[in-house]
Amino acid sequence: MSKPKIFFVATLLVLVFAFASFFLFKHFSGGHSSDSAAHTVDEETSTQTQSGNPCQENIKMLQAAADKFKTEKGTYPAKITELVDKYINEIPKCPGGNGYSIDKDGKVFEDSNYSVEETKSQAASKEDENVRTFTKEELAKYNGKNGQPCYVALNGVVYDLTNMKGWKKGSHGHGILGGKDWTATFNKLAPKSHRSPEFLKKIPVVGKYIGEPSTEVLNIKPH
Repeated sequence: MSKPKIFFVATLLVLVFAFASFFLFKHFSGGHSSDSAAHTVDEETSTQTQSGNPCQENIKMLQAAADKFKTEKGTYPAKITELVDKYINEIPKCPGGNGYSIDKDGKVFEDSNYSVEETKSQAASKEDENVRTFTKEELAKYNGKNGQPCYVALNGVVYDLTNMKGWKKGSHGHGILGGKDWTATFNKLAPKSHRSPEFLKKIPVVGKYIGEPSTEVLNIKPH
């Protein structure tokens, strides 16, 4: 074979080899890239699935509480705030500030019309609605006589002193009687230990006094 022919054949083989190598490289590298991209997407999807949607998780929790409410009371709550205290500690937050509502069929859903702050206010209002209030006339009925319990108002709080030591038949002596507001006398003459929050926490609370506070201070020696 002449030299020109040998050179031509050699050149042709080199070109074929180069083309084949380029084709194989593109094929395998492209497939690997696609696999890597798919793997990355799978990882992202898996991460999203594991982290979950906070709002959806809250809805599941609230729905379970609403279902328990229905089991005990026979009907779903009209508002999510009715679940607070007994069924949930507080209304959870949702990213974006949205709140939650419940429809007539008992299904809990995210509601953009109710913010977290609004639902907190509703819960506080509900708590206030459940607190028993006493006017001056209403408090006077509970003087510890004729089988009535003995209630006394101190600093706007109505306490049940019926079973407290030192009280007998609605009287603490020195003219201190049940069924009245004794804030002024208490704050001026009661022992410091009795005026402490720790001592008052031991006395049963029955409500809130909304009558006019008494300014009467009995003329007796401080304890």
